[in-house]
Amino acid sequence: MKKIIIYSDHIVYADGMYRWIINFCRLLSKQYDITIMSKVFDKRLCAELKTYASNVVLNKNDETYDTDILLMNVDLYPFPTNITSEKSYKVVHCNYFGTKTKFDLAGNFLAVSKQAAEGFTKQYGKECEYVESFVTYSNSKRVLRLISCSRIYANKGFERMYDLADLFDIAEVPYLWINFTDIDQHGVTLVSQKKDRRIIHLPAIDHYRLRSYICGSDFLVQLSDGEGYCYAVHEALADGTAVIVTDIDAFKEIIQNGYNGYKVPLDMNPENIPINNINL
Repeated sequence: MKKIIIYSDHIVYADGMYRWIINFCRLLSKQYDITIMSKVFDKRLCAELKTYASNVVLNKNDETYDTDILLMNVDLYPFPTNITSEKSYKVVHCNYFGTKTKFDLAGNFLAVSKQAAEGFTKQYGKECEYVESFVTYSNSKRVLRLISCSRIYANKGFERMYDLADLFDIAEVPYLWINFTDIDQHGVTLVSQKKDRRIIHLPAIDHYRLRSYICGSDFLVQLSDGEGYCYAVHEALADGTAVIVTDIDAFKEIIQNGYNGYKVPLDMNPENIPINNINL
């Protein structure tokens, strides 16, 4: 079986180039012994690569490697000097025609599509081989759709929202969480203290549009200190959307865990939050 090394200087983003590596390995791993090599790996991406490639190797400059084919996955970088191969290619992922990109044209180039190869040759006057475009399919994790319509105040559970987001992240549950809210300066300050966009806070919208968002979500989330009634929760339940709420008096009688939603403790103790059940 012939050996292929696919080399990237760093593999830390699940971008298009990374996805090309995954598709390549899934398509050709039975015909080739494929090694993925890099100086830096993101831990989660490395774990995914190991399910498709024969080997995932951290490149060490003091070690030498030999392969039949070397694919340099980023065309702007030089070939690693510690890898020898019978054939080597820089992989062209872009259509460079009309761009001002400049790089070393020494060596062979392999484009990911016919269009990219033609653009490369037009721009630089250098022949470029190409592989036919390919797509492979997998059963990806479904994204959990969460919606809130909560004002941004401590007593409305602002910090608890991010505590719950932390638990989803730890459990590697993909989610899209939108909070429609009338935000004041206090709310702007609280949101600005969060350095990420895991929860998307958007201006409030009219009731009819909001209802369509609630109906299309997996859960409406309301994590208040207390509520008198909470119309949003009752409206979601009436439309068949489950809810995630705090275990407060307003919800004790109407929410049955695992049936129409989940109640979480006010202290957000992760031991008492069935995060994996919520993702079912």
